[in-house]
Amino acid sequence: MIDFENALREWSNRDPQYEVLWAQWTYDKRLVSRALQAVGVLFPHYSLHDESHSNTILRQLARVLGPSRIARLSPTDIWLLLEAAYHHDIGMVVPDARKRAWWSNQPFKIHLLQLAESHDPDLRRAARTLSTRTFESLGDEWPFEVQRALLLAMADYARKQHPAMAEEIVETPARISLDSPRILIPRRLFQLLALICRHHGSSFEKTLELPGRESGYGTDEAHPRFVGCMLRLGDLLDLDDGRFCPTLIGTMGRLPPSSRAHERKHASIRHLLVSPKIIEVEAVCERKDVAAYEETERWLSWLRDELKNQAARWAEIAPTEDFGTLPSVGRITAKIEGHITIGEGRLPRFEVERDSIIKLVQGANIYERPTSFIRELLQNAVDATLLRCWNDHHSEILEWEKDLKNQDKALDNLRGILKNYPIQVKVTNPKKRSTISAPKGRDDYRFKVVIEDKGWGISRQDIHYLQQIGGSSKNQRKQFRRIDMPEWMQPSGVFGIGLQSVFLFAQRVVITTRPDDSPEILRITLRKGYRGSVGQILVEELDQPQARLEIGTTIVCEINMPSVPKAMKHPFDSPEIQAAFSDFDPVKDSTLLYKFALAKDEVRKFANESLCQLSLNGITLTSTPSLTGTTPQEQSSIEDSRYFDKKTNIEIIFANPNRGIFVSLFYRGAPLAREFQSISDILSFDVDLHFGGADKFLGLSRDNVRPDKKAWLNRRINKALLNVFPRYYENLRAQAEKNDSVNADELGAASLFAEVNGKHFKPHLISHQEWQSLDWIDGISLGDLVKFDIIELRETGDYSSKHRLEMSHDENISTCKITTSPTVSDWLWQLLSLKHQPTLIAAHANHAAHYRFHRVSGQLLAPLPDDAALRSALQLIVHPDRGMGSRNTLPCPRGFELLRIERSPPYVNQILFRLPLRIVCPFTIKPSGEISVPNIVDAVRWTARNAADESIQYTAKPPSKSTLALISSKMLELIEHINRLMDNAWSSRRAYDLEQIRRELGNAFGPEAIKPSIPQHP
Repeated sequence: MIDFENALREWSNRDPQYEVLWAQWTYDKRLVSRALQAVGVLFPHYSLHDESHSNTILRQLARVLGPSRIARLSPTDIWLLLEAAYHHDIGMVVPDARKRAWWSNQPFKIHLLQLAESHDPDLRRAARTLSTRTFESLGDEWPFEVQRALLLAMADYARKQHPAMAEEIVETPARISLDSPRILIPRRLFQLLALICRHHGSSFEKTLELPGRESGYGTDEAHPRFVGCMLRLGDLLDLDDGRFCPTLIGTMGRLPPSSRAHERKHASIRHLLVSPKIIEVEAVCERKDVAAYEETERWLSWLRDELKNQAARWAEIAPTEDFGTLPSVGRITAKIEGHITIGEGRLPRFEVERDSIIKLVQGANIYERPTSFIRELLQNAVDATLLRCWNDHHSEILEWEKDLKNQDKALDNLRGILKNYPIQVKVTNPKKRSTISAPKGRDDYRFKVVIEDKGWGISRQDIHYLQQIGGSSKNQRKQFRRIDMPEWMQPSGVFGIGLQSVFLFAQRVVITTRPDDSPEILRITLRKGYRGSVGQILVEELDQPQARLEIGTTIVCEINMPSVPKAMKHPFDSPEIQAAFSDFDPVKDSTLLYKFALAKDEVRKFANESLCQLSLNGITLTSTPSLTGTTPQEQSSIEDSRYFDKKTNIEIIFANPNRGIFVSLFYRGAPLAREFQSISDILSFDVDLHFGGADKFLGLSRDNVRPDKKAWLNRRINKALLNVFPRYYENLRAQAEKNDSVNADELGAASLFAEVNGKHFKPHLISHQEWQSLDWIDGISLGDLVKFDIIELRETGDYSSKHRLEMSHDENISTCKITTSPTVSDWLWQLLSLKHQPTLIAAHANHAAHYRFHRVSGQLLAPLPDDAALRSALQLIVHPDRGMGSRNTLPCPRGFELLRIERSPPYVNQILFRLPLRIVCPFTIKPSGEISVPNIVDAVRWTARNAADESIQYTAKPPSKSTLALISSKMLELIEHINRLMDNAWSSRRAYDLEQIRRELGNAFGPEAIKPSIPQHP
């Protein structure tokens, strides 16, 4: 330091015009050194950033430049270096008023959210302590733990901002009561000093934006860019130990792990040489001290990069052309005892490429359905809508929060508001691609998906995050708006692969958007990059006349699909998939628009529990209180089956137990896998979770719960169920008293749940007398039912079957036979067992017995031995509720082995999966219920292609005419045999003509094709 200070003193003695610079410096030196002592108030756990640190910077820079080059510096340059060395960390002095202001602002709240996921356990614990604001678990020392948490969180927040705050203080010292005069030296030079201090925490490229030359105080020139680069280098060269003050550390207690690593970083320095010719650093960390090693290596990598960057741009940095060069870079390495390093001191480690993540998402089938990306885009639209809704209605929503009596109505109120922000979806235009543009083996159909929302839109600053995996969680604009929202209304939170997932299926995405905080309208075109990632992004600002002026976003993409997929899962609860599959005949058709149907089904499924109102191709998909996948008969019979529990932020939606006893999970309206273990095997309901971010407890695909969170989530859901059940049950009973529209099964199941879990409710929901008076069916109350001596329960195997009661009296013994569904049988059995002990007889009817399959030679379901079994299989295939597509297999009857096909033919339903010998059924059922024999000629050729007999089967060459005639003859014989077998059963449903079938086969394969090969069956 003496070299720089003496140089300025000599300039002052030699030329009186520079006496002002010397006077300002000597005053600031004493003033700022005293102020820097206050850094320890907020940073007792950091290395010293006081006068000793400033002096070390100046000493190291003196070593770098040497006496001869220091003498060549201008007075203003020397003054700037001295002042910058002392002022650059002055931003770490934070007044009390500023800390109080931070506590209430949104950026600090977002900072706490980010710290809650920090790798440093002390910072993570501090953030969670301050965020929950419940200190009971901290015991009697809670004031000290809260004080420590606040200090750690505030210090981490201030550290990231201290360069900018240093700039403010240099320009306006009064911000921290620093009485430094700004009278004789031009304000311009103090502004340059402020920028130099700010840029010590910026990138190297940003520092190069400082002026290269500037008029100095007197007749000299200043070189702010040179001073800024020297400050950065000197700061990095303060490496020796002794920078931590044990006394300061003692005032706060234990050091956080990150601070301990910094302390050991300085202690690890074994060799340090700084001279005008060379800079060398060698650090050796103790064995297994990986934390200290990584901190040391990170610091030395910054030093290596700074030296290389400055050397490469030295011509732009040096104050004069003949100023000489920087020192060369010698060995600057870090080692850890007992470990091997690679490259420039790096330990071997795993590194994940962005493109590899996309490839992993695709290859690992994280998205189970090929159109799951639509769900991701819809979730983005809902999140954007919620953010805008909060901006428009936050005062009204906060009033709901204050209304303690009606907090459970918050979601219903929100749904009412969101009707003004509908989301419109179009899935349209499946069209065949040109044969020229579709190479062999490529997808040859495409359809368009358009999603239009009235959400908050995408601004210019948001575009940066579009191409980053996980970028949305870093979006400050989004976090600012989200931070004050009630938890139950907050957007879902993302993993950041939603938009990326589109490029697994599309080549281009076009986004037209207008943000709600800007009048500009943007069109953003994203094109597929390498390995499915986002590649090129083009952004245009549209003129008002040609733009969509309404606030919100429209996303358009075209999805490629094969004319016939190689494989597909059949979600038979979907009308879209049923329609596509039912119209497809694999023996003839070459087009099955499965993915197109699946896309529309994805929208319908999402709309079931979405808070927002969705429409598909112009038709509103109304969200109702019913459960997903239920029929109207299976829905809850009370008017409002939704119950929101504000304590857990969980919504429970009850249903009729006739749908089956299962629980469906949703996360903020989006369906999840059914992985919930309820305390009840009696009630049927859905669960919609309105809390937390998706990354807190969901898997990467957002459709399943993380294994480590299942038990915790189960407990929370069960708590919500117990909280809302009294309201549901009282409404159920009240409606039953007004009229008889309440379903008896629902009331019975609820009564059993109330009885079993009565200990959880205060007071009990139901007394013994009330229980007995509940009507169940046909005017018979449950109290009357238990008076029977014998109660016989018989299950039908049909979950939607009606109840039947048969009552009899014989020799003073009363018997009641109840035939009902498995669900009702189960809860009724439990309920009766709880209250009374009548003689219960369980007579489980074998509802599969009519198949009449037998064990033969140890094989399950061997070829059917008789026509009765064949008749049973045919009845199953042509049942009106079959709904499984147009083609089915049949067990192969004796005498028709020639028609046997491969075990797993594509797109043919296997009604009996273990059947070793099968044929394709020539009969199909129309949507109207009529039975037909379509495409018989194609069915013959298809049977030849898929024949189990290798002597018949062909691939490249077509079968001979005689082979096709033989198969045709046998097929005709099977049709006629089945026609006789089902004569009475199908009398009113036939939609085929045997003579027409004979003519078609004869015309196609010749006369031999319609001759019987064996005597006809009697």
